[in-house]
Parts: sequence; C-alpha cells; structure tokens
Amino acid sequence: MNKKIIILLYISLYIVLNINAQDAQFSQFYSNSLYLNPAFAGSDVNSRVSLNYRNQWIGADASFATYSASFDQYVDAVQGGVGLLVTDDDRGGFNTFNASAMYSYKMNLSKKFSFSAGFQTTYSQKKINWDNLVFPDMIDPSLGVVNSTGETPPNKLKKGFVDFSAGFIGYNKNSYFGLAVHHLTQPLESFEGKENYSNVLSTKFSLHFGTNIHIKNFRFRKGDLYLSPNIIFQQQRNFQQINYGVYLHRRQFEAGLWLRQNLKPHFSSMVFLFGYNTDFYKFAYSYDFNISYLSTRIIGAHELSFVIEFERLKPKKKYRAIKCPSF
Repeated sequence: MNKKIIILLYISLYIVLNINAQDAQFSQFYSNSLYLNPAFAGSDVNSRVSLNYRNQWIGADASFATYSASFDQYVDAVQGGVGLLVTDDDRGGFNTFNASAMYSYKMNLSKKFSFSAGFQTTYSQKKINWDNLVFPDMIDPSLGVVNSTGETPPNKLKKGFVDFSAGFIGYNKNSYFGLAVHHLTQPLESFEGKENYSNVLSTKFSLHFGTNIHIKNFRFRKGDLYLSPNIIFQQQRNFQQINYGVYLHRRQFEAGLWLRQNLKPHFSSMVFLFGYNTDFYKFAYSYDFNISYLSTRIIGAHELSFVIEFERLKPKKKYRAIKCPSF
C-alpha cells in the first residue's frame, strides 16, 4: 500500500470527524459561475447547461474527483435569472453531494451600470464510506493491509442539512465585480453530533473582480482580440487564498493563466487553461501545476468543462448580460 494513500485517507478522516472542512474548488471559475456566485444565474442572454469535472492530486494514486452540472436562464416573469446546480465531491472514503436552487434579481441602475443580487438554497449530504478507509494499524510493513483496525466509526455515516448562500454582482459593458457569501447559517455537519464551533461548515467569502481590455489596430477589429485580467479572493475560516488570472481571447479561442496563492505562507499552484467556443457550445481544459512543497510528491489536477447554450427569444425587458470570461 502506497504511504501517500494512507496519509491522504487519514488526514481526510480527521477532517471529516473534526469538521474543519473547506469547499471543493474549481479552477475554471467562469465555466462554473453558479458555483462561484449565485448572482451569476441568468447572466447570459441564452439558456445554458454547464458540465464540469475535476481530478485532483493525481500523483498520489488516491485522486479526488469532483463533478458539477448546472442549468440557468433569464426569466422575464421574475425579472431575473433562475438556476439549478448539482455537485458531487468524491474524496475516496468521503463523499459530499449538494443540490442547489437559486434566483438572481437583475436591475439596470443606469444606462451603463447594472446590478444582480442572488440567493441560493442548498441541500447537502455528506457520507463516509467506512469500508474503503485504510488506517495505519491495518498495515503490516511486509504484508501490506492485512490487519483489522481499532478505529471506531462515528455514530452516523451520513449527514444531511439545508444551507443558504447569497451574493451580488455589479457590472458594465467591460468590467464586473462581486461578492458571494456561502454557508450563511454555518450548519452543523459533524457525524458525531457534537455541536460546537469546530463542527460547523464555516462561512466562505468570495470577492472577485475582472475587466476586458480590447486590443484594436490595423490587424484586429474590436472584439477580435482582448485581454481579461481577473482577481478572486476567498476565505473560509482560517484559510485564505488569492487567485490572480489573465485570459487572452482571439475569436473562438481562449487561453488563460492563473496563479493561486495561499496566504499562509506561499504560492501553491499555477493553472494553465485552453478553451474553444462557438455560439452554441464551449469546451475547455485546464491543468493545475503545483509549485508548493507538495510538488515533489503530488502532481496537480486536470479539469474539463463543457457548456451548451440554447438560443432563446430576446427578453422583453432591456437586458444587459455580464461579459466575463468563458472559463
């Protein structure tokens, strides 16, 4: 049995039982925009379906896989967008499933500036696959995993609860900024049923900003080529992270580079992204390359996204879409 697998599983068990957990993370923030901020629901003129897959820590032989699927569209009758989001996070012996419904109210504050406020309700279920776990006392140095464990399973192997989140976005033709607050009520998620501060799902704050810089000269028409610098700050309990990114758009093609910095104490990874988009679908691949102390032990993460857009009738109300990166 590879020692790296044992270490990862043991750390994961400690996290679940003591509930000092953090949300799963995607690197393609804007292809999974409902996951970033519920105010993005209905932010495009067209209806859209987004599919995302992330495979993390692939060099550890015990990779973590996260899946996401969402649908959103603008609805005239409610003067805003509606959305559905489903995520499944599989960490070997531990699984988290979330199903969310969201609504975002859209309002044009002026001829150039618009505002979107989003609200989200989530049902979350966490589950321990106890039989899949390997503990140190189960391992014989010569024979491998041959012993029984002395570890005692928690009182429950499943835990379900309802969660609430909210966010807003302000935007004009080329710039956008927003704030999302997930887990407003900090629900209890301990399998042991012990209610204290360390056993709640901590509130997560996501602050994001981006803009589009068009490059126009005798070779390129406006919209053919532009840069999109972005910054995203996230905090969940004691964990703080800043993501610095820039996208280069050239007609149907898009390339991006993100630098992820954990504030305590150093940069953790670089993200390379390539995408292709048409009027009907968008596809992207990204790779996280670790530059932290884990880089010599664990290779980064692969991520894929596929977005389908369905053309719909133009809204009756004057509608301004958010022009943000595709991935």
